[in-house]
Amino acid sequence: MYDKIKILSQEVTVREHDFSGLCEHYLREIEDCYRECYGSNDRATGDVLDATEFIRARVKTGHESPLEHEKVTVRFVTNRAIANEMVRHRIGSYSQSSSRFINYKDNFTVIYPLGLDADSELYWDWINAMAEARLSYLDMLEHGAKKDLARGVLPLDFATSIIVTYNLRAWRHFFKMRCSRAAHPQFRQIAIPTLLYFRRNLPGIFDDIEYD
Repeated sequence: MYDKIKILSQEVTVREHDFSGLCEHYLREIEDCYRECYGSNDRATGDVLDATEFIRARVKTGHESPLEHEKVTVRFVTNRAIANEMVRHRIGSYSQSSSRFINYKDNFTVIYPLGLDADSELYWDWINAMAEARLSYLDMLEHGAKKDLARGVLPLDFATSIIVTYNLRAWRHFFKMRCSRAAHPQFRQIAIPTLLYFRRNLPGIFDDIEYD
């Protein structure tokens, strides 16, 4: 029965096409928004490095509102527990795979728990629980339950995909919350690589955010 369970690791995909090129546009646009505040638009050079340094200096002072003018969309594949934490971030847009409408009879997929040793007794406790949940789900469907009722037995480690859109200021808050030591390890596993990717492509905006 174990071979009927698909086990995945978490995944992160930035949705924007040509993200690097788009980020150069973002940096110039954000610089313009900042300079609008200070009446210095005529001093913009158009050089992305100059824009980066100007933005970095403004962020360092705590002036973040111009970052709200640009957004990035990311698709996460994670478990339902982490997705439940993710949607608690108020300023954002979310589209998530719906267990009300998707039938998982032939695609019962779970996310492997971070730090679980595959040779340990805990692993067998976990995989047995996943297998029992699958059998309960199938039994309910077989006995006439609709998908929105049968989903009640799906475990928190059940895989889900969620598309998240935040403006850049909201992403800063997301990374501050979810890359810290206080965050769940499974959340840090997707948040920290995303932060590092943003740092490379949007320098000056996320450089100051610490992570565990």
